[in-house]
Amino acid sequence: MKKQQRKLVLFFSILISVWSYGQTLDCTITTSANPICLGDTAVLSVNSNPSETVYWSDGTVGLDSIAVFPTQTTSYDVIISDGVNSCTQSMTIVVNNPQINAGQDQQVCAGTQFTLTATGAVSYSWNNGVTNGQAFTFTTEGYYTVVGTDALGCSNTVSVYLDLISPTTSTVSPMACNSYTAPDGAVYTNSGTYTAVIPNAVGCDSTITINLTVHNSNTGTDTRTVCDSLVWIDGLTYYTDNNSATFTLQNANGCDSVVTLNLTVNRFTNLNAGEDLSLCKGENVTLNATGGETYLWSNNLSNGASFAPALGLSTLTVTGTDSNGCTATDELQIEVNECFSIPNGFSPNGDNVNDTWKIEGLWEFPEATLLVFDRWGKKVFTGDANANFWDGKINGNELPSADYYYVIELGNGQNYKGTVTLKR
Repeated sequence: MKKQQRKLVLFFSILISVWSYGQTLDCTITTSANPICLGDTAVLSVNSNPSETVYWSDGTVGLDSIAVFPTQTTSYDVIISDGVNSCTQSMTIVVNNPQINAGQDQQVCAGTQFTLTATGAVSYSWNNGVTNGQAFTFTTEGYYTVVGTDALGCSNTVSVYLDLISPTTSTVSPMACNSYTAPDGAVYTNSGTYTAVIPNAVGCDSTITINLTVHNSNTGTDTRTVCDSLVWIDGLTYYTDNNSATFTLQNANGCDSVVTLNLTVNRFTNLNAGEDLSLCKGENVTLNATGGETYLWSNNLSNGASFAPALGLSTLTVTGTDSNGCTATDELQIEVNECFSIPNGFSPNGDNVNDTWKIEGLWEFPEATLLVFDRWGKKVFTGDANANFWDGKINGNELPSADYYYVIELGNGQNYKGTVTLKR
């Protein structure tokens, strides 16, 4: 009997478990309002059985309804459990908070027309009697507040500050060259009193009285006649005639003064000091420069004067001046050598005329040697810088008329050879 009772209890237990596992729970959430306005309350509700337990995500347990006060769109969860089965459901409560924009704080000129326009809603209510989007005459500084309401009936409030600013007046006394452009863009070419109206620093009308003085620019010509080149006021160097170059200066009134150059350039190009010369010591030379009107030689020499140049190579410079007053320089080189002459014959007959064969200038060469030979190569005379002449004798004996041969070595690498005729 007891075995049958135990079997019966087990059978009903299994039957109840099967029935419980097959039961469906209902987690449907309903709400009093969705969406809601910021600051409003929404009531979330479910239907549960006494054997079921309700768990809300805000921490509430065992209640079918809760009141929520979200400040932004928020999701809420509910779990219903009977101890065996459970279900879960979510609901998102949308919080509507219209974003009203009344614009930036602004400065407004006193007495001007100004329009306040708010956006972000469908209707607007301004304090101070202002109608949204309609111009009004601005006279009072302060905060202007608007309440904007959207299509859901939600509202928000914002303010904008209007700063009262004022127009200004001033007087200026400018001085201009040729023309003057006023602050308002007007152009004036004559002296006088004018008025300009422009925004001042804060954006209101600035009425400016202009006491204007207008000066004029002028022009002129700089006529120059120069020699060779001109460095003009523009800093440039001109080498040829020019009548187009200009330069701008300021006149006494500070206006442009345009100067045009009228330039004539003269040149002295045909000065000639003469040909370079090669002379023997003691010879005279006459300076004769040409091409100019006047001449000034170096070393205090005069044109047309005769003088004996010093031994060696010298350079003389002449400065000439032409009829235009232009000057030029030229050089003349003079080479003066220790010259000596070799006669080609002599007649030692005692008439005191050409009685000796004398080498003029040989004394200027201390290392010189002089040798004379007859036609057979016999040396008949030996001389040097001091013994520079031959009397036609050898050892005091007269030699016969004939041609004799000489060799002169100056000692500086220069040698001379030739024939001298002795005739009695």
